[in-house]
Amino acid sequence: MRAPLSCRNSSEMCRRWKCLLSLAAPHLDDLQIAENSQGRDGKYALRFTARCLYAAQFRPLDIPFLFYNDTRKRAEMASLSRQRDELMAAVGKQQRHVDASERRARQLKLAYDEVSANELKLRRELLRRNVPTAQLTGDVRILDDFIELRMKMRANIEKKPIRKCGLSPAPRDADVIGNVAHLATVVDDGAARVLSWHLISDMECVVTATTAKAMELYKDDTRDGRQELLALDSIYRKALPNWKQHVSAVFDQCSVAQGVRALPHVKHSAKWKPQGNPLILVSGAVAKGNYVVFSMLLGDTIIVDTLQDATAYRAAVSGATYCPTLLTRDGHRMRSNGKFGGASNRAWSLERLRGVVFAAPLPLAHAALSEDV
Repeated sequence: MRAPLSCRNSSEMCRRWKCLLSLAAPHLDDLQIAENSQGRDGKYALRFTARCLYAAQFRPLDIPFLFYNDTRKRAEMASLSRQRDELMAAVGKQQRHVDASERRARQLKLAYDEVSANELKLRRELLRRNVPTAQLTGDVRILDDFIELRMKMRANIEKKPIRKCGLSPAPRDADVIGNVAHLATVVDDGAARVLSWHLISDMECVVTATTAKAMELYKDDTRDGRQELLALDSIYRKALPNWKQHVSAVFDQCSVAQGVRALPHVKHSAKWKPQGNPLILVSGAVAKGNYVVFSMLLGDTIIVDTLQDATAYRAAVSGATYCPTLLTRDGHRMRSNGKFGGASNRAWSLERLRGVVFAAPLPLAHAALSEDV
């Protein structure tokens, strides 16, 4: 049977109903409580009282049962679910912030370690350069004063007069390498004088990377075709000299050449030490184009100190092998055929060259100061 119940207030007894006992047992198919009934969730009870006409009274039987307000509970569950989602989103956001902070901290630590390693390396390098330890305290003002002092010293060096090339520079272009006179610097005044005089007819020549660029400059020449031009791609390089394990102290931009041939006196006698400090003029320029140009223009030319050293050197090696042209630092030239002397083999003075001369490099102190700064 269906048994609807409703309670109007907490003190009122629940509505009674009667049911017949079948074999001393009541049968309830459904039990409902009206919506918005009085009472609290979970505090309901069902009391059975048996009344028999011909028997003693029985003690009532209380059966507790649970009911709750489904609408309110669903609203509370929905609210709790929203709060849970909000808390989970806040926790996720906070976790992402923590992860980003940890990644940033790791990156900063790596950057700090790298900067510390570079600082240690620079400190060791500065100590090797005899920089006073007081300048390495890390005080920004002390470092600024130190750098300013070094910059003033470098500026003073730059103001000192040095030998300069008086020729106008070549046009600026990616395929224009420059004038021959601007492709190298020479430290020694005597070597610069004899080299500039020996190459006097080639000093103004403009070297280009391609023949097309050379033809373009030739057509645009404002000197009525008097500008000399040389294209690197037109040079037959297999015929160029290739010296081995001999350092040139003449050109400042030269280094050791890796080749297969040695100086002539080595072929004559490997143990013989000639006088006059013979050096090849081209031994592998830093710039590949410079090496090709000077190898073509100078060939196997060697420079020694004096004319006496040149004659002695030629006399010693000419009986065993070919002796190339010899230039001397005091301004003489001995041709590869052995001829020397006369005005045609005597270098002009620097004054007579009138700026058509290889420039002198800045002193080594300038490079050292620049590195310190």
